[in-house]
Amino acid sequence: MAYIGKGLVGVLSENKAVDTMSNPNGVLTTMTLSRTPGSVNNVEVYIDGVFQTPGDEFTLAGDVLTFTTAPETNAVVIAVVGNDSTIANVDNNSITGTMFPDGSVTDSKISDIVATKISGTLPALDGSSLTNLTAGNLEGTLPALDGSTLTGVSGFRKNASDPLSNSNGNQGDVWVNTASGEVYVLTDATTNANVWTNVGEGTGDMPVPVSLATGGTLTTDGDYNVHTFTTSGQLIFTAADLPVEYLVIAGGGSGAGERGGGGGAGGYRTATGLGVTATSYSITVGAGGAGVVASTSSKTPGNSGSNSSFHTITSTGGGYGGHFVNSEAATDGDGGDGGSGGGAGATDGSGTPAGGSSTSYGNDGGTGGTGGDCGGGGGGSSAVGGNASYKSAAGAGGNGTASSITGSSVTRAGGGGGGVASSQTVGAGGSGGGTAGVAEGPVSSAATANTGSGSGGGDSGNGGSGVVIVRYKAR
Repeated sequence: MAYIGKGLVGVLSENKAVDTMSNPNGVLTTMTLSRTPGSVNNVEVYIDGVFQTPGDEFTLAGDVLTFTTAPETNAVVIAVVGNDSTIANVDNNSITGTMFPDGSVTDSKISDIVATKISGTLPALDGSSLTNLTAGNLEGTLPALDGSTLTGVSGFRKNASDPLSNSNGNQGDVWVNTASGEVYVLTDATTNANVWTNVGEGTGDMPVPVSLATGGTLTTDGDYNVHTFTTSGQLIFTAADLPVEYLVIAGGGSGAGERGGGGGAGGYRTATGLGVTATSYSITVGAGGAGVVASTSSKTPGNSGSNSSFHTITSTGGGYGGHFVNSEAATDGDGGDGGSGGGAGATDGSGTPAGGSSTSYGNDGGTGGTGGDCGGGGGGSSAVGGNASYKSAAGAGGNGTASSITGSSVTRAGGGGGGVASSQTVGAGGSGGGTAGVAEGPVSSAATANTGSGSGGGDSGNGGSGVVIVRYKAR
């Protein structure tokens, strides 16, 4: 069928393009155009002179037409692509917002928006998916902000109560008490032992309650609570993961009878950073060994002290003082093993009695003297017991150890001094409560008392009772 329509010369002069399908065969459904129309509506297609509806009877993808039904063999297929249009310049204010379809301006078409183009009140913004919001991307002056509903802001907290030492944060964090107006800064961020310093309205730093543990005698030393046990009991903690400092001293050993060795000090163990939980801990305070009343014929050694314990820590009781020996073997007068070893007794026989040996948290006792006159000193928590001199002087007790766990320095767990015959020098008690020996130890009188914690008794004297002290930073 012949082409019916406007003359092609006129079409071409208007910068239109005319394409003809070269080989319609009833199967082929595509036709490539000589240029890209940009829209399916910019193409007029005629098959044997019959106009084809764009979008229904053919579609466009780039420069390729696709027919819904393949043109028949030898059909005349003509496609006319409309004029190219180029706008070199647009008059100012000639394009209004109504000319843009809704949602037609994409992100790639927006390069920048200056601050002066943003004014008015912004709606509420959801910042949960914001990224790259760093200090370098923020500049200028922000208006006053109401932070009453802010959440997840690290370093700043507000609460109607004061902070506690287990409010745990980072040093420099700020805490505002909304009820009192007080402002605190975290100046020591030790876990579960925070120190919050009041820097705002109101008075007083973080309150220091005393309810984190019960048991023993409670005293305070600045920000610390101190529980002292002189008898066995229970220490009950109400706070978990609390680091504590401890001092566990066992009961001291007692000295032997006449011319015997001094008792060794109870084992002395101390350290910081022991972790406790919210539970009850049994406290065992070891008793001192009982002193003996004996003559040179009774051959009775002293008695060892009893162990003290707290948590996983056990201190061994002090070793007993060895007794005077005559005809029996010198080893019968050896001092006893213990937290610190007991001193050896004097001997009239051959050989020299040995002092008792200690654990790793005590010291050895001193040796006894020959000639039957002088006993050795008991070991102390910081020094060995002194050795006896031949017919001259008994050994002194080893010195104890100073500790400021209660807030003031106290020396404890000294060894007991050795005893002598009537004309020699008795052994001095070690510093920290060790009792001195006696000359011609009592035969029928009561043994000498010892009130020094964990200290050894001198010749015939009692060992001192142990002690358990626990200290922690209050909350």
